[in-house]
Amino acid sequence: MQIKFIRNAGWLPGLLGLALLAGCASQAPQSAANAELDRSTMSLAEAPDVLLLGEQHDAEAHQQWQQATVAHWAARRQLAAVVLEMADAGHSTQGLAADASEAQVQQALAWNDKGWPWRHYGPAVMTAVKAGVPVLGGNLPRAQMRDVMQ
Repeated sequence: MQIKFIRNAGWLPGLLGLALLAGCASQAPQSAANAELDRSTMSLAEAPDVLLLGEQHDAEAHQQWQQATVAHWAARRQLAAVVLEMADAGHSTQGLAADASEAQVQQALAWNDKGWPWRHYGPAVMTAVKAGVPVLGGNLPRAQMRDVMQ
């Protein structure tokens, strides 16, 4: 599991500009590590400008930690947006009501349930939506990935 704080990115002081959710961390979840991450992300006196949250795809504890982190900063009204690796750039929940259904959110994000099971990532996404925080796709479309990788 990985975490990275970025300061002074030009957002208003005290506002967490973005929480970026990304997969591919290689460590298995450990309860001591999860407790340390909870302390490091939720006990900050001031919100970082950008918070990068990594996780292992099949680690339920990691996805629960992401959801709890989104809930924490959204409840403090210090979360401006959530950007997901799990949705392609150009897709977002902007314009959806806070009471949008999971189906509406999945449609807005063009969610690929085979690649990213909604049951793993949906709770963090829906927490943001219900708090009125836009969720934005941050992944490059597959066709652009090939070009970038070359």
